[in-house]
Amino acid sequence: KQFRLIGIDEIPEGPFFISDGCEECMNKGYIGRCSLFEMLTVTDSLRDMIAEGAPSHRISQQAREDGMRSLLDHGLELARQGEVSLLEVVRTVSS
Repeated sequence: KQFRLIGIDEIPEGPFFISDGCEECMNKGYIGRCSLFEMLTVTDSLRDMIAEGAPSHRISQQAREDGMRSLLDHGLELARQGEVSLLEVVRTVSS
């Protein structure tokens, strides 16, 4: 259900790691912080769409076609690497 809230109909292909946790990490399974981010580089096609007042969903689609990695994509990449848990990605992207 939580995955559907952020637009994922099926659990993404893994492998994903499950953290064990310890006293030092307060049973989270990792220590420290890791940034999830997306960055939009305004290409010529995006500039034109923005100037024309295109709907945001169309701009977002074009941005991905132009190579933008979404917040969700970055989170899934970090989860596959064991840097964050998959559930933490869901929590972050859905908030």
